[in-house]
Amino acid sequence: MRAGAARRAAAAELARALEEERDACRRLREGGRKVQAALAAGRTAGVRAALAEQDAALRRLERARRRRREAQELVAGELGLEATSPLGKLLERMPPEEGARLADLRRALEEEVRQVSRVNQETMRLVEAFGRYVDFLRDLVQRHERAGVYTADGRPARSPGPSQARALSRYR
Repeated sequence: MRAGAARRAAAAELARALEEERDACRRLREGGRKVQAALAAGRTAGVRAALAEQDAALRRLERARRRRREAQELVAGELGLEATSPLGKLLERMPPEEGARLADLRRALEEEVRQVSRVNQETMRLVEAFGRYVDFLRDLVQRHERAGVYTADGRPARSPGPSQARALSRYR
């Protein structure tokens, strides 16, 4: 195979790997949005399902990253560069018609990574807000527990009986 044809084949493989990586990031972002929606709706089963989707997307992303590294090494070899050369260095050395497509894919991947990061930050803020709400409810229950437990006829009980203590302990 001629050197130019081998380089073009390696560049095409790199393009496919970049597309696969971008698509895996998109799925990761979509899974994050589903986690947020399930959290907001209070659907724990939905959170679990969305997290399972994200886990699958993470595995796909790892495979895509390995494939990209391998394709990048092939392109680097065809360009006479070190196998570990960064993508930017490869793009500088490639003919413009080949490098332009890869540069576009790289920018799209970088944008998708930024969006995943934003979704993750939003999800963390949502989880932290829910954590504060749970803490508030726990403190509220404990405050009432310290104030006393009342009997069925409304009289203050000196200390909670076993059934009241069990009921209150579920919220700690």
